[in-house]
Amino acid sequence: MDLIHTIILNYLNYLNYLNYLNYLNYLNYLNYLNYLQFILILRSLQMGESSVG
Repeated sequence: MDLIHTIILNYLNYLNYLNYLNYLNYLNYLNYLNYLQFILILRSLQMGESSVG
């Protein structure tokens, strides 16, 4: 019985770890999208300045 409990706990811990990795990956993806959006905004601002000037 103790072994079964250990296996179940280890499995739940493993699922939790996978969930955590997935969450980190998702945050990284959101950060990347924010970065791309920021670069696009900067470029559009630069283009606007150069066309005006």
